[in-house]
Amino acid sequence: MALGQLYAQHGQPEKATPWFQKGLDAASNSFDKAMAQAALGYINEKIGKHSDALALFEKALNQGEATLKGDLLMAIARCHEGLKDGAKARATYDQIIKQLPNTEYAKNAQLYKDMLE
Repeated sequence: MALGQLYAQHGQPEKATPWFQKGLDAASNSFDKAMAQAALGYINEKIGKHSDALALFEKALNQGEATLKGDLLMAIARCHEGLKDGAKARATYDQIIKQLPNTEYAKNAQLYKDMLE
C-alpha cells in the first residue's frame, strides 16, 4: 500500500494500481480491505473511470468501517457527479447529512448539494 501511495502521490496511477491490488489481495481484515478498495477507487476516480471507482467505493463502504464512512460517501457522491447523475449525487449528499449530522462531512455535503440545485 505504501508503494502504491508513493506512485499515486507522484502522478503515476498506472504504477500505483498493482500495489493497491496486492494490498487488497493480502488484506486480512475489513479495515485493510476497505482501505485498499478505497485507494483503488481514488486512482480510478482520478483517471476518470467513475463507474469503476464507484463500484470500489461501494465495496469499501460495505466493509462496514465506520471511520471511513464519511470519506467513502463523499467519494460516491463525487462519482455520481462525474457520471452526470445529479439525482444520485443529491441522494448521497442527503444520506451524509442524515447519517453524519453535525460533522464536516454533513457541512460539505450540504455545500455540494446546494451547488447541484
